[in-house]
Amino acid sequence: MGAAPLTRRFVLLLAAKRRLYLLLDAIHDFEALRSRQRGEIDADVASARPLSDRETAELKRVLKAKFGRDRRLWRASIPRCSAASSCKWVRA
Repeated sequence: MGAAPLTRRFVLLLAAKRRLYLLLDAIHDFEALRSRQRGEIDADVASARPLSDRETAELKRVLKAKFGRDRRLWRASIPRCSAASSCKWVRA
């Protein structure tokens, strides 16, 4: 599966102008614009254990009822931490 023609031309333009380092920023900005048009808002969720699909669906339902908008959830679980190791966040 290839990229759309407009996407290919955009990436080739960035490459020709030696601006490929801007590609990730452009992707993030595009996602933010698209989310704003859809009425979505990001929500960061941290839990002691990974949430099940049922729990995630319930959380989305509660957030939509409270704020009146869909939330795009970024789920993170915090692994067990020992004194010898540092805790790291893991994106789910």
